[in-house]
Amino acid sequence: MPSLRSLGLAWGALAAVVAIGADGGSSLPRSRLPARAALTAQVDPEGSQAIAPLGRALPLRTANGRVVEVTALAVRLRRGSERLVDVRLRYELRGAAAYRMNPAREAQLVDGSGQLLTATGGASGLRPALTPALLQPGHPRAGWVTFVRPTAARVVRVQLTLDAGTGPLTGQWHVGPPS
Repeated sequence: MPSLRSLGLAWGALAAVVAIGADGGSSLPRSRLPARAALTAQVDPEGSQAIAPLGRALPLRTANGRVVEVTALAVRLRRGSERLVDVRLRYELRGAAAYRMNPAREAQLVDGSGQLLTATGGASGLRPALTPALLQPGHPRAGWVTFVRPTAARVVRVQLTLDAGTGPLTGQWHVGPPS
C-alpha cells in the first residue's frame, strides 16, 4: 500500500502537468474568460448617473424610506489657506417625517489618490454654516461644510452618505474634470 507521502507527491505531479499542459508548456497559454465576479466589480451598482455634476440634486433614500434631495452646490479652496476646502450643500426633505441631518458625519471629499477626507468637527468659518439639525419637509437647509486636505492632492468629488440601510444611499458629485 503506498504511503501518504508518495500519494501526495503523485497528486502534486499530476497538478503540475495539468497546470503546465500536456505539451510541456510550449504552446501559447489559453486565454481565460474573466470571472463573473471580476466583471460585476467594474459595474457601478448605482448606474451611469452615479456621479453627478455640481449643482444637480440627487434624491437619496434613508434606511426608513424617507427621501432627502441633496445638492453639492459649490466647492472651493479657502482664500488664504490651500489646505481648507469649503463645500456648499443643500438638503431638502421630501415626505412627511423629519430627518436628523449631520453634514459633518455624512459628507466626505475624495481626493485624487482615492483618500476620503472627512469634514472638520466644528462649524465652518463661512456663513451660513451647515450644522446638524432636524430637517423638516418644506424647509430646505443650505450652508457650508469645511474640510482639511492633509496633502496637496486635488479634490475630485464630493460624496454624501445618509444613514445606514439597504440600497444605494450615497450621492457623488464631480469636482472639476473626472480623473
